[in-house]
Amino acid sequence: MIEETKPRVITKKKSKLVALIDEETCTGCEVCIEFCPVDCITVVRNPNPEILTNVCRVIEEPCTGCTLCVKECPWECIAMVPRTII
Repeated sequence: MIEETKPRVITKKKSKLVALIDEETCTGCEVCIEFCPVDCITVVRNPNPEILTNVCRVIEEPCTGCTLCVKECPWECIAMVPRTII
């Protein structure tokens, strides 16, 4: 007799930390985008209307908290913060 088994659902636990980019110091160089394995970093218009360069911003939901962007940012403007404060 062959026993039927239910498909096993694998769920990944979300990281308690997510990346947060300090948009005041971000130069918009986009290095972090190149290293993000889940493509959760996007380029947006600088919130300071006097500055014409764009900045990078993390989309919280898909961020896995891998810290690759933090390690690779040449301007050291990315920090890992608790998911609840974003």
